[in-house]
Amino acid sequence: MLLFLHLLTACKRLPAEVNKFDKKSAHVFSSLLKEESYPHFESRLMLAGEQGTGKTTLARYLVGKRPTRFRISTDGIELYNGLSYMDRESKEWLGGHQDFSLEEITVSRSLLKENKLSIKKVKLDDTSPSSQDVPVEAQTISIPRSKRNLQHKPNDTVSSNTPPELPEHEANTGYGTGIQDKLPSSDMQLSSLITNRKSSYGSRNRNETLQPDFLSENENTDSMNDRDRVEALTNKEKPIDNSGGCRPKSGFIGEMHIETVTKPGAIRRLKNFFGVNKKVKEIKVSITKEKFLEKSSKVGKKQLHNKKIAPIIIWDFGGQDVFYSTHQTFLTYRAIYMIVLDGSRTLDDPCPSEQYLPGKSEHKTARDYLLFWINTIVTYCKGSIQGFPKIMVVLTHKDQVKAHDVEERRQEIFAEINEMFKHTPLMQHLVIEDKIFVNAKDKNDTEMEKIKEVIISESERQPTWGELLPKCFIPLELEFASLTRRNIPLITLEHLKKVNALQPIRPLSEDELKVFLKFQHSIGKLLYFDQLKLNDRIILSPTLLIDAFKSIVTDKRFCKGDRKREEIWDAMGMRGVVSKEAIQEVWKRKKYIKFYKDKDYLLNVMTHLDILVEPKRYDSNRTRIPADFYYVASMVRGNDDSGYLHSTTFTQRNIAIAFQSTSLMIPPALSFRFISYCLSVWAVKTYGEANDDMLFHRSGVFTIDPSLDMYILCEDDKITVRLVHARTNALIMRDLASSINECLTSALEKISQLYIRTSSDQSQTNDESFVTRVCCSSPDKPCIIPFENLSHVGKIWKCSTHGIEHNIHMIKSWISGKVRIVPKLC
Repeated sequence: MLLFLHLLTACKRLPAEVNKFDKKSAHVFSSLLKEESYPHFESRLMLAGEQGTGKTTLARYLVGKRPTRFRISTDGIELYNGLSYMDRESKEWLGGHQDFSLEEITVSRSLLKENKLSIKKVKLDDTSPSSQDVPVEAQTISIPRSKRNLQHKPNDTVSSNTPPELPEHEANTGYGTGIQDKLPSSDMQLSSLITNRKSSYGSRNRNETLQPDFLSENENTDSMNDRDRVEALTNKEKPIDNSGGCRPKSGFIGEMHIETVTKPGAIRRLKNFFGVNKKVKEIKVSITKEKFLEKSSKVGKKQLHNKKIAPIIIWDFGGQDVFYSTHQTFLTYRAIYMIVLDGSRTLDDPCPSEQYLPGKSEHKTARDYLLFWINTIVTYCKGSIQGFPKIMVVLTHKDQVKAHDVEERRQEIFAEINEMFKHTPLMQHLVIEDKIFVNAKDKNDTEMEKIKEVIISESERQPTWGELLPKCFIPLELEFASLTRRNIPLITLEHLKKVNALQPIRPLSEDELKVFLKFQHSIGKLLYFDQLKLNDRIILSPTLLIDAFKSIVTDKRFCKGDRKREEIWDAMGMRGVVSKEAIQEVWKRKKYIKFYKDKDYLLNVMTHLDILVEPKRYDSNRTRIPADFYYVASMVRGNDDSGYLHSTTFTQRNIAIAFQSTSLMIPPALSFRFISYCLSVWAVKTYGEANDDMLFHRSGVFTIDPSLDMYILCEDDKITVRLVHARTNALIMRDLASSINECLTSALEKISQLYIRTSSDQSQTNDESFVTRVCCSSPDKPCIIPFENLSHVGKIWKCSTHGIEHNIHMIKSWISGKVRIVPKLC
């Protein structure tokens, strides 16, 4: 019943990510669903929390691995893909090595029948072109070849002048069902070129009914004979030397031998099997070597499409604060989250490691980390369905608590968690009913099994569980799995187009291929950025980008013993810069050589995500000076001890506003990205006798013009912006101030919405992420009032805490007047 409701809900709406596409792309995706779809079952688990709580030990247990002998911190993010599954029927967890692979699970999806209530069958007219039609010149299908000795029956032959056409009620049979030993394989691809002809062949009797051509041996032995006859036919045909332009030029597809099928009866069955509706006169079949036969037979005999196996992909996020800016790239509402706490400590005991955490400048506790992660997940992974995503809380280190104190500690901690959130909207996201407290190193701990049970239960409740996806995406997914398995995590768009031209069933059109990439990117399966300098490559495995991040943006402990990386880290920590030459030197090493080949692309991706920022520097003629380094805002550890904020007459020289967060806190990734935005627009000010760059941890000073600076401070709940004039704030141009305000407001909203759109399923939000407030000119705990309160103030506003008098006319410089100067840099 639960599955039925999921499928019924899925049929009423497109995947949430598709609803964010442009209308054309959404229409293309919808049309592909109507052709043929399948219910998609997959779960993701993301482990987060303070470092040292046992996240990696839990992740290794879930994938059937033993804990490491010594504690090893996670460097960035670890991805466990294809190492854990669940049996949807028996509710059994399948961890560790299995007798099937993730790729074979993908193959089996092609045999899943779509729910009859879900998608209305639509017959595409054979003669009218549409965006879903395959290009006339090259339609591609893949035809497995059997080892059997086969016989061809002559009564299946129809006149070659009247090619068969599928009846309307069978127009979209897709991949067929019940195939036991003839599944397509991406490892040694078979490809067929269907050459289309205009609809001048005449038509077949519409009242004629066709029996299903491909069923299991137990269901229809005649259909097996039909299949045998097709294969006998391909054996008798002579090879054709001309491959129709589809012969691969690399070793990715394998060697091919082209044969031609012209018998109408065989063509009819092949069309029926592969869901092709176009009229065709012949089919060119390419056959690979015997290895393919072994693989296809092996996959079919396992009957995976009848076993109801769902993959569980596990992400283990490093707990060091330096990784917070990269985590946001991979968070998604499609996941179940598990926050891991050390149960040997109370929620208010100080954490052993002192790191930066928003909302807490002093000693950090488990309570602080719990609040931080829950707020971050719920704020930036919002779902349109209330209460999602779900967040499990698991306690570890039970072995470090005396046996007779375990139950008391369990009840105490979970009671406090319940008290923290019971009167907030966050409570509906939490999964804490089972009060799990484990010794993660003991696989025989009964509560370790409870973790698996909860994950399985919550997976089945996910809004995306069983949603319908196009079957025509499966062949390319298989290709990607094959390439990734062979350690090819990145390909060019041109390579993908060649691979696509040789795909089973039919290649995707150009528009369909773009939609495929957009969708796969939106659900986190691959990374494709449809922008200049980035749209010529596809990252097939997210771990490539994670590893590229880690080689530059990492915690200092992971650099020990590597002198060059230690030098890079020290430079980033002190000044927030990393030289381009240093990155290249690191990437030339054997360990990182995989990044060097595509260094320009990967660096462009990092600048696109604001991990790295090209500085803005100009000479006296305002001509851009090329920089030989990047800024890395997230790595800056230095604090402002320059005395700039306490310089002479500072309070008389600045005006300030504050962008107050409407959430409980500002996630670090957003703060770093906002600083990075400022770095990409304005030059960093140099100050003092040594002309040091004024870039610090979550703050910086930027040069607007020779007499005007802009000071930015990102705090836990607000971002303060000050315009500081060299002489007096009375000389700050009103229109310039209002334009900068508009620029920064727009940037903040775009950054906020970007995180919400990429992590959640909400296409837009009605509430603003920040509200603007007036800020007094004191740099020390400034007073803040709403702009609308200024209407009740006369010409002077005197702040209550510092007693500083502010000219209302000057304060209103932030508010746009009739004429605005919009800086070109924005």
